[in-house]
Amino acid sequence: MGLEILYAAVSAERVRWRRLWEQLPREWQDVYFLPEYVQAYEREGRGAACCAVALDGEALWLYPFLQMPLAPADGVPTSRELCDLQTPYGYGGPVVSARGEDQEFLACVWDQWSRWCVNAGVVGEFVRFH
Repeated sequence: MGLEILYAAVSAERVRWRRLWEQLPREWQDVYFLPEYVQAYEREGRGAACCAVALDGEALWLYPFLQMPLAPADGVPTSRELCDLQTPYGYGGPVVSARGEDQEFLACVWDQWSRWCVNAGVVGEFVRFH
């Protein structure tokens, strides 16, 4: 299992994102998790519309978010680009399939998510949980 980041601005990735959304149980297929919903905020300049995805058999973890680059602070040298993350307005946050509720799967996903955040230069994350 690996963590993958999809971008709504890339047509093939947007299609994959929607197909994964369709794999969620019907009662969890909320509009807040759709690429088109997150992309509306990207068009307003609120960051890149992204979706973190982890799959392991029938276990699915889907997490749409906005990634916004941060401008360097005056006088503070940085050797890398930094960003922050937030979910768009509404009830977002990660969502899983029924099999995705497995504790071992979730522990692995959160570990990979943490590593991705460090590597991506994430300094803050604001989540509006569903």
